[in-house]
Amino acid sequence: MPSANGNGAVAVPILVGGDHPAWRILSSSGSTLGQINFFRGDLFATLAGFTGYSGDPARQTVVVETLNDAGKVAGSTQIVGEGVFAPDPNGGLFVVGHFSHDFSTPPPKTRVAFKMSANGSLRYGPVPFPSEAAIFGQGVDVNGRAVVILGGGSGRIDAVWLDENGKASSVFNVLQGFQPGPDTWFETSPLLGGGLALRRMDAATRSPFDAGRSSEWLAILPSGQARTDPLPDWLAQRPNTNLELARSRSAYAFLPWEGDEVLCDQKIEIVSISGASCGKLDFPIDGKSCRTRELRLGSDGTVLQKMPGDREQGQLVNGNVFTCTLRYWPAALK
Repeated sequence: MPSANGNGAVAVPILVGGDHPAWRILSSSGSTLGQINFFRGDLFATLAGFTGYSGDPARQTVVVETLNDAGKVAGSTQIVGEGVFAPDPNGGLFVVGHFSHDFSTPPPKTRVAFKMSANGSLRYGPVPFPSEAAIFGQGVDVNGRAVVILGGGSGRIDAVWLDENGKASSVFNVLQGFQPGPDTWFETSPLLGGGLALRRMDAATRSPFDAGRSSEWLAILPSGQARTDPLPDWLAQRPNTNLELARSRSAYAFLPWEGDEVLCDQKIEIVSISGASCGKLDFPIDGKSCRTRELRLGSDGTVLQKMPGDREQGQLVNGNVFTCTLRYWPAALK
């Protein structure tokens, strides 16, 4: 999916030879600034540019890089192995898994964690990670503290925090009586002032083009604290939404996932830090029914909207849309 960084540069996923991931970087006016190519891996928009991890034919990850608006590497840290990743909302990347710091040292048998700073340098790591339980989600709050969501046994979901220096909290319980669907995982959204809002995610399909996602807000994870807090009503009453920081981090924006719409239209709701609705912004496509794609918001307030598949004008390849149209509104919610 496309993303926009704090400078207004937009990264649009494209495919290059051998189906390796790449991103074309566009300016706010739509001109091409550069391109980022990985053999494998993923890219995340940050306040000042982009950060991502890249692998080789044998490994998921061999390096974590910070890149500027032209797609040029500005800093990097060698991290070799397999695991999971979470971008820091202030820049940088948190990783946990079986990683070593170079090619000459094999990854450890037990999990470790690393954190890269916004400039691509090593913030901490490797530090021991206190659990080998299945990982179902991860996130980083505005204070730079990371949380990892873990399987805790039958019907139980646990979590652990790592502070800004990599020190782990005790493992604590998040949910009891949990029943997963066919494809269930957990995601987090940063909260103003610190902490994370935890949501359950379910997908109806495993299609990379349309997962048919639904979501439910579950709990508040106070920053660095080994406990959960109850959901405020303003969050519990907005299921099937993503939550992003908006208006220069003075408010929240609720954005929809993909979905079936009678009128092809999407809306973003702006909510104050106290939970009061400040209104909605409308991003209509046309007056016919459609299956929308996920609506996204960049850290500079740029709104990104991909056209529904049946609105594309192009040939089909193996049943999938070959062309892809992105509309975006630079700094619309700055």
